[in-house]
Amino acid sequence: MVYDRQFWIRFTKHLSGFVDKLIMKQRRGENRDLCADLIKMAWTPEEEPFRTDWAILGDISPSGACLEIDEPVPVNAVVELEFGVDRCQAVVQYCKYDKVNYLLGVKFKPGYRWSSNRWEPKHLIQFHVLTAEIS
Repeated sequence: MVYDRQFWIRFTKHLSGFVDKLIMKQRRGENRDLCADLIKMAWTPEEEPFRTDWAILGDISPSGACLEIDEPVPVNAVVELEFGVDRCQAVVQYCKYDKVNYLLGVKFKPGYRWSSNRWEPKHLIQFHVLTAEIS
């Protein structure tokens, strides 16, 4: 896959806000791996046709991921994710506008657990972000 200029602009903006995101209350009870890759995402918005789009993968854990996309997706919507040759379904836990794009927190549906043995993002930083809840 060839990354174009627009991808790198979006990726840089994504990383620039990362420190702010670390301070936000964490929603997953396990360590996350920081990463960057483009993945395919598909969903059916209410009363609209089936949609597919590229999303930037920002972090991933065995049970979920944080994605950045151009448009909002409703909370509790079921989305299809395609990681290279691996596919899964996930449920949107939150969707928050962040300066330029929308941040989506997704929880993988039962039966799917991500691991780097299944699929590894192009830019995986195995620096685990501790997800203990911040009071």
